[in-house]
Amino acid sequence: SFQKFLDDDHPLSSSYSAQDVVKINSDFTFNNSSNFMLRKKAAEMFEWMAWAFSNAFGFKAKLSINSARRSPTYQRQLASNCSVWRCAKPGTSEHEAWLALDLGVNGWNIKAWSGVYYQWLVDNAHKYGFHNTYQRWMDVDGKIVEPRHWRYVWVELATILHDRNQTFAEYFYENIETKK
Repeated sequence: SFQKFLDDDHPLSSSYSAQDVVKINSDFTFNNSSNFMLRKKAAEMFEWMAWAFSNAFGFKAKLSINSARRSPTYQRQLASNCSVWRCAKPGTSEHEAWLALDLGVNGWNIKAWSGVYYQWLVDNAHKYGFHNTYQRWMDVDGKIVEPRHWRYVWVELATILHDRNQTFAEYFYENIETKK
């Protein structure tokens, strides 16, 4: 599911396998988008978002894809050299689900919440089904704030999260399950 919530208590099933994976095909990314893959609908919507982003800045700014799908083996390597509040355990990473991208602009990571590029994403990414997963620190989202991390959750849910100013974790634990 595009809306599968992932955290330490809600991992992917050990048999998870996405069958609808494609290369991202966009002329509106700073780096070669076809080096990265997502689930088909997420890739298509990202392609539209990349065009809209670049268009909004007169085609002088382009989204960079710094990370996309991670294998369980790679996620295990990352997690073994990283604190739990910074790196997801294997089976709990949105990157493993073929739904998340770490984005930058013109080759640089998105770091500042006050920048015009980040603000454009905050104001518009939901129209393409993307949501900035980690916005509220560890006590809410379980990880540090990551302005670069954007996950596809479908347009409807992304719009609900945007309109309510909620993170996916806040929505999930308020509407789906009580946090333990």
